Amino acid sequence: IDAVKDYAASVAEGAPDSLELFDLHLSSYGLRKNLSDGDVQALYYTARNMAELIRMGKDTIWGFILKNYYKPIFFARRKFDAIVGNPPWLSYRYIKNTRYQEFLKSLIIEGYGLLSSDKVELMTHMELATLFFVRSAELYLKEGGVIGFVMPRSIFVADQHHNLRAGSIKKPKLGLVRLIDLEHVSPLFNVPSCVIFGVLGRGTGYPIDGTVIEGELEKKNEDLGGALRRLNIRHTRFELRSIGDHSFLVEVDKKIEELTPSGRSDYYDVFRQGATIVPKPVWCVELVKHPKLGIDPRNPYVKTSERAIKRAKSGYKGVVLRGNIESRFLYACVSGSELVPFGLTGVYLAVLPVESTKGEFRIIERGEAIRRGFKGLADWLQKAERVWRRVRGEKAGRMSIYEWLDYQGKLTSQNLRKRFKVLYNTSGTYLVSCVVENKPVTVKIDSVKVKANGIIADWTTYWVETDNESEAYYLSSILNSPVIDEKIKPMQAKGAFGERHIVKKPLELPIPKFDPDDPIHKRLAQIGKECHQKVQKILPALT
Repeated sequence: IDAVKDYAASVAEGAPDSLELFDLHLSSYGLRKNLSDGDVQALYYTARNMAELIRMGKDTIWGFILKNYYKPIFFARRKFDAIVGNPPWLSYRYIKNTRYQEFLKSLIIEGYGLLSSDKVELMTHMELATLFFVRSAELYLKEGGVIGFVMPRSIFVADQHHNLRAGSIKKPKLGLVRLIDLEHVSPLFNVPSCVIFGVLGRGTGYPIDGTVIEGELEKKNEDLGGALRRLNIRHTRFELRSIGDHSFLVEVDKKIEELTPSGRSDYYDVFRQGATIVPKPVWCVELVKHPKLGIDPRNPYVKTSERAIKRAKSGYKGVVLRGNIESRFLYACVSGSELVPFGLTGVYLAVLPVESTKGEFRIIERGEAIRRGFKGLADWLQKAERVWRRVRGEKAGRMSIYEWLDYQGKLTSQNLRKRFKVLYNTSGTYLVSCVVENKPVTVKIDSVKVKANGIIADWTTYWVETDNESEAYYLSSILNSPVIDEKIKPMQAKGAFGERHIVKKPLELPIPKFDPDDPIHKRLAQIGKECHQKVQKILPALT
């Protein structure tokens, strides 16, 4: 590569140029004897392109790039006894290029089996560091060689990393042999971290050796001597435990009390994930009062809410939709951010192109809105579609804005004909739950009242609907109990601000079906209702 770059630089400065001269140039470096005629032609083509880049003032790092281009192949043929590294900490969902996403997805599911095909909903959370770990071992490690990577500590507990923990990946045969837990070292990284070691050709057999390091460093990137003086290092062993489908790594002597009877809750299959009402600037709105005409409660004027504008993701910054909308398409929504134990801090409005039929929703697309005379909705959807195509680009052809709004049926599966919704948060440090009534929500602007349908469970929530008031408050009582929150802690991954990813972990515990004849169940329902009443009185002073 250096020889090619030197030749290109001389040609760019005006030196004679021909394949024969290039051949002699390579000979002067002692390289020609190792190259075929085809190799020489390929390198000559590269040299001429590089010379043109130099003339254009664009040659800066091409030699470096070319060297790095072949190094992975060179290393893969050589193989190593040991590999150490700090791979990219990046979740799959942050990859922008759709073709690269598909390539990575194929490797993760079909190539290495890091994620089972029936768990594809976890793909967005998959850490690419895990893929780097197994792929580096396969490509560059000798049989019996050791690989050690600095990794996010979610490897210990997150559902998407179960196959790696359990040693059930398709390839390579790579057994975990040692763990270093760095959760309580600070300052270190923005999220809790660890180091994992594997041996190629060996299976994973628990318990495995490990080390727990704890302590406060004086600063980031402290030298080794200073760090060792401030850190407590304790050697231990780790084992793999599980509750239902959720596995996690813990120290062998750590006490985690088992609940009896064992088994998954009867409610596991009936709780569903909240809708994905995104992009927020397209759907989430607030009422706007006309300075002279006021508000038409049947056809109010709305615009993208300030909340949605502030929280808009890249691509949707500055998107603001305005227009009159038929009130039948206004809905009150709740996300995990509004949930507190036994209560809600509020709701927010959304324009949703849905209507209730036979107990469930169905999507109304723009063509149908035009045919049925819903002018406000049709105009709104036209603007929404335009924004979607502009921002999503090629991805818009793979999934329409309506399919994205109702992804996996998480919107249309909700039923406002049931009297009550029990909600809990899908992520956060603490598990919280509340009961809401599925009744219209009145939004008041001055003396004008506008009724919104409700309530729609939005993102970062799980929900179940019931007509049984006692069952609803019974469930909320249990989900708000400290014992449930304590039991799921070992299964929760941790971020910069503590535990996260609650998802269905509470329902892996044996929460029994509500029994109206059970006095304990009835008492829990009564307590739950009383707590909701108390919180309803307290919240106005806190929000």
